[in-house]
Amino acid sequence: FNSIVSCTFPVPPGTADITALWGEYMNLPHTSGYVQYAEYRYYKDGSWSNWQNTSAGGGVHTSVIDQWVVDGDPLAAAVQADSVQIRWNIQCVPALAADRTNCDNNTQYAVLYDDLFLQITTGVPAPVIGIFPGSVAQSTFVDGTMTGLNCNVTPCWPGVRGSDLQTNPNIDVSRSAVKDNFNSPYGDSLTMAFVTGLRKNGMGINWQHGYDRTVGGGLTPLARTNGAFNPAFDTPRAIYRIYDPATNGWSPWDSTALDPSNVSVAGDTVIIDSEYRLNWPPRDKTGLNLPGGFTINGVGAYGSLAFLPRGSRLQYYFKAVDINGGVSYQFTTDARGREVEDLPTLPGSANIAPDIIEFNVLPRKYPVGTVGSLVAGRTDTPVLNLDGTYSGWSAGQDPVTAALRGMGVRADRYRFLQGLGSGGNVGGHELLGDRPDRLSNYFPNIDEYGIVDSLRSWYRIIIQSSHLRTPTVFDESDAQAINNWAALPTNSNDGDRCIFFSGDDGFNALVNQPVGVPGPRQLNLASNVFGVSNVTTLAPSAAKGAWAGTVSNAFPTIDDRFAAQASGPGLAAAGSFTYEVDGGCPGPNRFDPLTATGGGFASATYPIAASVTDVGSVAKSSEFDTPTDFDQVKSLAYGFSIQHVRGAAGAIPRTAANYVRSGVQNRMQILYKFLTGCRGARSAGSACWPCPTDATMMSNWAAATGFNTATYGPLMPIQDFTKATGIEVEEAS
Repeated sequence: FNSIVSCTFPVPPGTADITALWGEYMNLPHTSGYVQYAEYRYYKDGSWSNWQNTSAGGGVHTSVIDQWVVDGDPLAAAVQADSVQIRWNIQCVPALAADRTNCDNNTQYAVLYDDLFLQITTGVPAPVIGIFPGSVAQSTFVDGTMTGLNCNVTPCWPGVRGSDLQTNPNIDVSRSAVKDNFNSPYGDSLTMAFVTGLRKNGMGINWQHGYDRTVGGGLTPLARTNGAFNPAFDTPRAIYRIYDPATNGWSPWDSTALDPSNVSVAGDTVIIDSEYRLNWPPRDKTGLNLPGGFTINGVGAYGSLAFLPRGSRLQYYFKAVDINGGVSYQFTTDARGREVEDLPTLPGSANIAPDIIEFNVLPRKYPVGTVGSLVAGRTDTPVLNLDGTYSGWSAGQDPVTAALRGMGVRADRYRFLQGLGSGGNVGGHELLGDRPDRLSNYFPNIDEYGIVDSLRSWYRIIIQSSHLRTPTVFDESDAQAINNWAALPTNSNDGDRCIFFSGDDGFNALVNQPVGVPGPRQLNLASNVFGVSNVTTLAPSAAKGAWAGTVSNAFPTIDDRFAAQASGPGLAAAGSFTYEVDGGCPGPNRFDPLTATGGGFASATYPIAASVTDVGSVAKSSEFDTPTDFDQVKSLAYGFSIQHVRGAAGAIPRTAANYVRSGVQNRMQILYKFLTGCRGARSAGSACWPCPTDATMMSNWAAATGFNTATYGPLMPIQDFTKATGIEVEEAS
């Protein structure tokens, strides 16, 4: 790899925190094989440390972000050193290249750096917590009752590391069988890093017991004991509470000690990568029950809850403790998830958590719906929000969740962790014959358990958002799962299936695969379900994946004839509903121009640029049943992120601080037309796409008359009008 190495900077005495910030301009397509990351080392006790990632949680970056952004991290281990040095690296990782072997050396890639800023804070240091955004517990549909490959005796985990493989207790389950469902896409244990500069080699953290990979394959609890542990202070911890789907209540708070994942005692004692481990059930809860007599579906013993049941939720955060008693807490990964819902009051305090990390076993279990609403008497929802950009939303919000809550719409949220090629989306790891991005991927796919049949029985509406992601959110396995969910025949007149997809580069990543990257299932999903054949502007001089006015107009006004209130059963007149999309922040953004195919039709357009009118949205209604009946497969695709939808041009000055948070009602209107156009089981009448809607978006949809359900069929059971906020849900502070 190539590196730029900084000068050596002295560390003043009494330093409690060193934060390094720098400007960064990156053009590293994820299939080039090249990644970038920053490292630092420090001089202490007469020698230099090894280089270590500036991000305590680790990880590398690869993407096309053709704009200047600010990056940086705290350099926790250097706070009591004599001096510190930083380097920025570009490295070839062949496994990330298009052919998984050779990095692309025929194209020029680059990362530019500028404006290094070192901020020194004096005082008493506190430990820094680092959590890679892909290494916490991934949402799952596996509840222990779904059998499949290597999973016949329930409760079990299906797939290539299915629970049935475990026949020898000495086998390293981190590389073989999985015995619980509280997992990350990379392993059976969650990992996080705790860093302090009080001592070298990670020994400044007040850990008591640890694992050693040379002892029992790294599975032996208490393999190492820390002679320097200070019993006057606590150990690092995960603090958590669990939701019981049987009673719709939360447990009292409980906690578990976190142990170093790999303690090396060859010479000096070293905590490798400053990494700690959390598994489920917790190591120190063996033989114990949940606190306060609490139960999950009537079960109180930790040992009987390795597989948390369907509808359960687990909220948790982390505590780091150093050898001087310094304490710090972290309520998110290194990228904020912005959970918002059910933010808890912290134990022993009146303070509400600023955020919280949450694990869900889907589908969710809700309190019984309000009488007179669409969800009256129901505890489920047919809406699944795949949230392909979870922890990656900008402007401090999740616009899809905010819009759904604003209308009182129930939606299960599948939190797709932000780790490239992790196989953690709804389709699981790579299908047979596909090249794996990582050998550690093991979330089960559609060939290993009956997830498609389950999804078809649970959900009628799917929402997917890629926002600014340049890699596709639909890997081949995901594309096949969604295509099967949508296009396989249903029972006669069984009700519609509807899917919504938006993202600045979502369709470009789906249909314009780099050379050497096979994507036939993704292409089939784009054309067969979404009616999109390509992402090419009509202007011959414009770049692929960028509408004709990308350079000349960063704030195009969209003419959205589908989402207009007057639309249904046909498109509304041109100019009925317009809004601006924000291509300037953090921009310039390259919005996708879509080309319709196979029954797809243009439903929204960009303004005229270069004498052409590019398509910004495509809608499609398909019939896959034989014989034909009254239910349809309906899709709505946008070539820009729903988060970039603003108000009408000039409604709020672009220089205003709240401009990047504007457009809430327009985003709600787009989803309102989509959601209410998805109609339930019917045996007569007519099909519509778009469909008529009531004039009042915030009404009780069950009682509103504007949907013309007598002709076009009933609405899906998705809204509880008493839960509609009508405004954007803000984060607690």
